[in-house]
Amino acid sequence: MLIATDDKYSVAIEIALGAAMQNVVVENEESAKAAIAYLKRGNLGRATFLPLTAMRARGGQRDLSREEGFLGWAQDLIRCDRKYETMVSSLVGGTAVCDHIDSAIRLAKQYKYSFRIVTLDGQLITSSGAMTGGSLNKNTGMLSRKNEIERLSAQLTALEKQDREQDAAWQEALRDFNAVEYEISVSREELRRAEDALLQLQSTQTQHAALLENIYARIGELEEEQEGQGSRVQAAQKKIAELDRKAAVCIAQAEELEAEREKLRQDRSGQEETRGQLEARTATLREELAAADAEEQSTRTSLAELKNLIASLAGDRQDKESAVRAIRARNEELRRLIAEQEAQCAEYTAQIEAKQARVRALTQDKLNLEGTRQACEKQSQQKNSDLMNLERERSRLENRRLDAQNQQDSILTKMWENYELVEATAQDVRIELESLTAAGRRITELRSGIKKLGHVNIDAIEEYEKVRERYEFMSAQRDDLEKAKKDLLGVIAELTTNMERIFSEEFRKINESFGRTFVEIFGGGSAKLRLEDDKDILNCGIEIKVELPGKAVQTISLLSGGEKAFVAIALYFAIIKVRATPFCLLDEIDAALDDVNVSKYAEYMRRLCDITQFIAITHRRGTMEGCDILYGVTMQEQGVSKLLALNISEVEKQLDLKPN
Repeated sequence: MLIATDDKYSVAIEIALGAAMQNVVVENEESAKAAIAYLKRGNLGRATFLPLTAMRARGGQRDLSREEGFLGWAQDLIRCDRKYETMVSSLVGGTAVCDHIDSAIRLAKQYKYSFRIVTLDGQLITSSGAMTGGSLNKNTGMLSRKNEIERLSAQLTALEKQDREQDAAWQEALRDFNAVEYEISVSREELRRAEDALLQLQSTQTQHAALLENIYARIGELEEEQEGQGSRVQAAQKKIAELDRKAAVCIAQAEELEAEREKLRQDRSGQEETRGQLEARTATLREELAAADAEEQSTRTSLAELKNLIASLAGDRQDKESAVRAIRARNEELRRLIAEQEAQCAEYTAQIEAKQARVRALTQDKLNLEGTRQACEKQSQQKNSDLMNLERERSRLENRRLDAQNQQDSILTKMWENYELVEATAQDVRIELESLTAAGRRITELRSGIKKLGHVNIDAIEEYEKVRERYEFMSAQRDDLEKAKKDLLGVIAELTTNMERIFSEEFRKINESFGRTFVEIFGGGSAKLRLEDDKDILNCGIEIKVELPGKAVQTISLLSGGEKAFVAIALYFAIIKVRATPFCLLDEIDAALDDVNVSKYAEYMRRLCDITQFIAITHRRGTMEGCDILYGVTMQEQGVSKLLALNISEVEKQLDLKPN
């Protein structure tokens, strides 16, 4: 549209313009003439054209700014380009805008109906005194619809911006939530390790306490045994002294007997019997002396053994006491470590509780953001629905306008053909009718007058034939189009069925290949693809479920960057195994992998070289080591690039690094 106004004045301006809202603006009379000729040649109906060079501004506007209820002149309330100001003045010049009908009536009477007056709610008072008004559907005019569309578009833009902001906030909250969950999992792992260490320390402490008790008991036993050994040593020493005393007595007796024997030897004759008795007594004493010597030797041996045992026990006691001191020191160290571990566990517990509180807060914020986002989406959907309703209403009104325009053109055509009257002439001779009944009576009178004139349309038969031929032609065209539409729908249904069947088969194959490839690459776990809607497989999304070795089943969105990249590589290799391509270009898909997974990736890619040729763009050493030929670009001179190639297989053969 060439003009615009505030939403407040849109109804008044539309009423003031009237049918002129549908007029076509052209540069000059020649353009209007050419357009009329075009419509006439194509039998496309009629239209009113406004040549800018023929428009004349209306003047003589009074200063009504002090009048109560006066809001302004219509041409001053319209916004347009300067080149259209004259046209606007020609159409609505001399039309005042008032707030309501009472002000309009008072103003019209005060100035003798010298100009038109229109109110904000669409009531019109013409300069002839005629009043046009009644109920009026809101937002049905072109200006109202334009303003409403602009306002709704602005609201939609604001809602979309708010939705994007809410979505960004939700994504940020989700990232924070995932980070906190990761921190919690790490803290839980550290707490578990600390608890394990604490249990081990407690077990070690228990073992050391039991060992310490055993050592204390052994020391008591050794002390008791040492006391017993001391008693035995004293008894042995007493026995040795007694034996020494007996041995001395025996020796003295032996000496006395020897002396007596010598004495008796000199006096044998008289004492043979005495000598025999003395010899027997001497033998007995010698035997007792030998026995005493043997007992003394045994006692001395036992005494030496007891002394050695006492020395050994004294050394063992010192070792045991050293061990006891070491164990006590170790026990104190273990108690200190246990206290530290308990303090660390308490700290981890506090951290976990704080992080759990933060997780609950973030979860609540997430729920709030999700509710806000859903509300915004609902509001956006409602606005979109309202906008679509307005568009449908605009289309309906546009169709009604076109129908009314066609009816008007038809009426104008009939007026010209039947009465040779144009619109301007008809406006001059028009008569204001009070009601539809009066209009019906007037039409009946005019038709009676026409019948009395006896005019007969002799071209009606030819016109009927033309219309009938056109109707039959259009009907045939319609039937052909309906048949073509039916055929196309059948083809589309058949294609859709085939596509669903082929997609289901290939999806099943890829899913099975993906599961096997995942296990081969990751060394365990499981993976599968799942359709989000089995009833609409061509339009629904695909969800990837993976179970990494040693982890629970989770969606790919919860994996780390490297895990996501490796899962994607596994899926791509699975697709190649199902539907191999002769050539494949991989552009740094191993950038997010660690060195171990890069080696697995390169090794698995070599396994597929029999069915597909790979060109891999990479900066990773593991991938380069698995390639057959390396290509690189160097710039030895400024602005001059040089391509380098290295055939790994040929180099290995030349250097005898691998058998031919």
